Amino acid sequence: MVDADNEMPSMQAKGGFGGLGGGYVKPTALANVNMMYRLLAEKKRSDIDIIGVGGISSGRDAFEMILVGAKAVQIGTCHWTEGAG
Repeated sequence: MVDADNEMPSMQAKGGFGGLGGGYVKPTALANVNMMYRLLAEKKRSDIDIIGVGGISSGRDAFEMILVGAKAVQIGTCHWTEGAG
């Protein structure tokens, strides 16, 4: 990510290779989970479970991850926005 107004990179974490999260990564996360699911199915590796991660902030988001192949989900986005309660 780049901050064009200040003419500088805006992502500093891990040398610019980390630090993205939240709802805007969900489409990429869904695509990655589904691709991993397909690749494992091709190799007949049903012994490997996929955990869906990225942009999950509601039950619907979690259900969408399960629909594309996740066996479980991580809810970091919801925890970050709503807290532990």
